[in-house]
Amino acid sequence: MINKTPINTIRNKSTYSSPIPYPHTPENLKIVYVTKNNPFMKEALRLREYSGCFKQQTAAVIVKLNEIIGQGWNGPKDAPSKKLEGIETRLDNCPKDKQGFETGQGYHLCEEICGNARHAEQEAIADAKEHGFELEGADVYLAGHWWACKPCCDGMEKNGTSRLIMEKNATKLYNPKFK
Repeated sequence: MINKTPINTIRNKSTYSSPIPYPHTPENLKIVYVTKNNPFMKEALRLREYSGCFKQQTAAVIVKLNEIIGQGWNGPKDAPSKKLEGIETRLDNCPKDKQGFETGQGYHLCEEICGNARHAEQEAIADAKEHGFELEGADVYLAGHWWACKPCCDGMEKNGTSRLIMEKNATKLYNPKFK
């Protein structure tokens, strides 16, 4: 676990909204946007370096009462930061892209080809629970993606998190249609 120094989290709130519809919109989870200067978003952005994904390096931190209680990133199930050797360009080697899958589809290839069975949000929830934290009312800061998939949203809602917080302009930063 990282340093759990309390930090004021709500500064830098934004009224930004995605310019295109999300593939999945959670029913009971409020979506909020903050700038990359928000201290919790900074930590989530930093944790992306541990991702083993070719294309979408994603990380999440769970915050409750201004304290980080869980952290996670997407990547192979057998190692926290396993990178596949000999791959020079991530975007050119994503098997989902090569087979024409849209965002939010083809996750079976992540596990079958890349060994990437983990989503950042799911890992952060598991980390918080493993350390004995209750997630009711907590916030999930997601860095490196422009939306959260249905299984991740369902997990956040099931565990009582209240808000999904993403980086301002996340759609333009992380949706391949804007690159």
